[in-house]
Amino acid sequence: MYEYNEEGILIDMTKKVIKTISITAVAMAICGGNVANAATESASSEVEIIEPLNLIINTSLNFATVIPGASDSSMRVNPDNGRLCAAPLTCSGQQSAASFTITGSANAITTVSHDGEVIMDSGSDTIRARLFDSGNTVTLDADGNGSFSIGGELFVSANQAVGSYTGNYSVSVDYQ
Repeated sequence: MYEYNEEGILIDMTKKVIKTISITAVAMAICGGNVANAATESASSEVEIIEPLNLIINTSLNFATVIPGASDSSMRVNPDNGRLCAAPLTCSGQQSAASFTITGSANAITTVSHDGEVIMDSGSDTIRARLFDSGNTVTLDADGNGSFSIGGELFVSANQAVGSYTGNYSVSVDYQ
């Protein structure tokens, strides 16, 4: 390896290259032979496989029979199947809250979610009910079973049209 100086005289670069290599070798020896100091660690991972959740409807929400009055009013079917019928309505028949069974992993805690209301129709006529449940969490027993109920408050307009009203709403459960 040769290079010329500013006066045009040939210079032997071998000594410069040898000095540079020597300095680099000393630096690597001091740094442990590795300029970048790397570290490694072993990490772990885990998984627990659990039973899938199943949701079974046992009974539908049934407001039974209602005779409307001359003014707007409401009637309730509580999650425990109790009924509250406000005047001027007349309520009869056997009402029932919707009841559900959950199956899944033993002792697991689940969360219940559902629509906030259901719109029921009879031909072109509609009626609305607000929905509420017996608790938004259900702890499954040692066999992986649990249950909950959904009640509702039915809003009946004055002189509501006669008919058999039906509607659907969504209910879901998930592990916490």
